[in-house]
Amino acid sequence: NGTIEHLGGTDMAYAIDNLTNGGIGDVVLNIEGGNIISTYRAIRQFANSATDLNYVKIVNGTINGQVWLQSPTAGQNKAELVIEGGSFKPMGRDGSSVYITTASSKSVDVSVSGGYFATKIGVDNASNVGKVITGGTFSEAAVSGTNAALLADGYTFDRHGNVVTEESLELKGNGTLLNPYKISTVDELVYFRDSVNAGETKYNADDVRIKLTADIDLAGEDWSVNIGDDCNATFDGIFDGNGHTISNLFSNATVKTGLFGSLIGSVKNVTFKDCELMTGTDKTGAGLIAGYAKNATIENVTVNGLTITSSGYKADGANIGGLVGIAEDCIFKNNNITLN
Repeated sequence: NGTIEHLGGTDMAYAIDNLTNGGIGDVVLNIEGGNIISTYRAIRQFANSATDLNYVKIVNGTINGQVWLQSPTAGQNKAELVIEGGSFKPMGRDGSSVYITTASSKSVDVSVSGGYFATKIGVDNASNVGKVITGGTFSEAAVSGTNAALLADGYTFDRHGNVVTEESLELKGNGTLLNPYKISTVDELVYFRDSVNAGETKYNADDVRIKLTADIDLAGEDWSVNIGDDCNATFDGIFDGNGHTISNLFSNATVKTGLFGSLIGSVKNVTFKDCELMTGTDKTGAGLIAGYAKNATIENVTVNGLTITSSGYKADGANIGGLVGIAEDCIFKNNNITLN
C-alpha cells in the first residue's frame, strides 16, 4: 500500500527503477496495490545485459505513468509481464499505458487478464509478444491498433471497451420461428445492428427472425448509425417486438433516419415511446421504423410520442413520414401513431 512519486520532469523520472547492467540473476517486481506516480515513467524494469529473468506482476493499484518492461539483451533469458488488475494511465512519454521492448528480437511472455487501460499497450515488435489479452477494460482510444492485435484468439472488445469472448456477444437462438434470435438489452440491439451493417448474413436473411424479449430504453444511445445503414446492408429479416417497447430513440443518421436505415423485411408488434428524428439538407428519408423501405411489411406498430425536427430542406427532395420516410410497394396494417 502507500504512494511512490517521482514528479521530477519529462525525462528519467522513474518512481520505481530496476536497471540492471550485469548477470545478477532474477529481477522480480510484484505490485499488489498502492499508488505509483511519475511525470515520465512510473516503472522501469530494464535489463542492459544478461539478467536471468526480468519479471513484473501487477495485481492491483493505480499506476499514473508508463510501465516500461524490456527483455534481457543476451543469452536465452527472458522477460515476463503479468497484469491481473489495476488502473493504468500515462502521464507523459509516447502515450502508452504500458510499453514493452523486445531487445535483440527476444520474446516477452505477457499476460493481461484484468485492469483498466486509459491508452494502448505499446510493443516495439508485436510478433515477439503474441496474442496475450484475455481481460481488462480499455478506453475508447485504446481498443484498436496494437491492442486489437494483442487480443487472444476468440476474444474481442465489446462496445464499452471490455475484453469479452466473441461467443458471449452472439445472440441466443437460431433465427427460426420456434427459436428466434433474442434481444433483451441495448448491448444486444447494438450488436445486432453492427452485425447487419458488417454484412453478417446470420442475422440478416429472408425469414431470419429477431425477437425482443424485454423493453429497450435507448436514452443516451447514439443512433447516428442505424440498422441497415446503406443499400449493401438492407435488413431482410423479420423483426418482432413481441409486444415490447423501444423508448427514447434519437436518430440523426447521415442519410436515412430511423431505427432501420433501409428495410425490405418486416417489423411488427412493437411500441415506440418518446422518440425523436432529425432531418436536414443531407437526409433523403426519415421515418421512425425506417428511412427507406421497399416491399416491407409494417404491422401492429404503436408510436406514443414522436418528434420530428428539421434543420433544413433538401433541394432535390426529402421524404418524412411517421413510420417510413420513403415507402415503395409496402404493406401497412393496424398501426397507430401519436406525433408531438
